[in-house]
Amino acid sequence: MEISVSGAEDVQQALRAARGKLSGAQMEAALMAGALPIMNAAKANAPKRTGTLARSIHVLSQSPEQVEVGTNLEYAAPQEFGAVIAPVNAQYLRFEAGGEVVFTRGPVYIPAQPYMRPAFEAERGAAIREVAAAIRDMVG
Repeated sequence: MEISVSGAEDVQQALRAARGKLSGAQMEAALMAGALPIMNAAKANAPKRTGTLARSIHVLSQSPEQVEVGTNLEYAAPQEFGAVIAPVNAQYLRFEAGGEVVFTRGPVYIPAQPYMRPAFEAERGAAIREVAAAIRDMVG
């Protein structure tokens, strides 16, 4: 297993001590522990018209060495980064708003409402501390 971390000396020390001592499941558990503060902050930051976006944010294990915090909702990225939605194959856009079907000719502008990036920035330190603590607990 190869581990590459930049910054956060306490995490680097914990990872160096863990090399060869942690199973893949243990490393995954440590990374999951670090992802939780980011996930919780993203859920708190998410725009809450219905709450579906916040409920959809989760931690997904890609491998024992990689976890991701995110969502698979189609509108998650437009909420995070903003978007312009214009008709492509038709003259009008059709969508539902408040239970009503709406048609509009022009583009619809969705302003950026960042929730994931601020969560990562705000909780980066907590995530690093959680990973380091989990590794220290496992290595003993």
